[in-house]
Amino acid sequence: EAAMRKLLAYCRANDWAGHDPYDALNSRLFQLIPFLDAKWPRLVLIQALKRSPVNVRPLLLVPRTRNPKGLALFLSAFLKLLEIGLLPDEEEVMVMAGGIEAARSPEDRYWCWGYSFPWQTRTLLVPRGAPNLVCTVFVAEALLDLHERSGDTRWLNMATAAGNYILERLFWRAPDGAGFRYPTPTST
Repeated sequence: EAAMRKLLAYCRANDWAGHDPYDALNSRLFQLIPFLDAKWPRLVLIQALKRSPVNVRPLLLVPRTRNPKGLALFLSAFLKLLEIGLLPDEEEVMVMAGGIEAARSPEDRYWCWGYSFPWQTRTLLVPRGAPNLVCTVFVAEALLDLHERSGDTRWLNMATAAGNYILERLFWRAPDGAGFRYPTPTST
């Protein structure tokens, strides 16, 4: 319990924001050097920061961000802590729910979420906030947990809309199989 309270105090003090192994392209320094804005420099920077034994993000001006997947994990944890009496009230539950709601991907008519940083794949630069399967599933599951506890249909409606996004934009079926598009709805 003491470790959990210490961790919660740390997370609160950082406004629920942090770094991600793949957040290198959020570097303000990197963004100021236009000739580096190409596939290979982006991949090198991401892998270098991910594998570095020392956190050089502060030197490269990589800000801490609120990741929707992280907020969803906090929300699910808070609901479990409430259930066992280790969270005194629902205030932080609603903070996480509000953060999730605010982090919705702006590019879509569905409720869906993406990472708080751009990232480079072998073939594609994925923009910050571009909705994807992983973030959307984690958030939808947390919203279903919240609906189950609160009975508020608002959270159920958001989770249902996220499910519709997954089924209508990401799921594909062909004669020889089926799957989900990742990292973007236009990926094959």
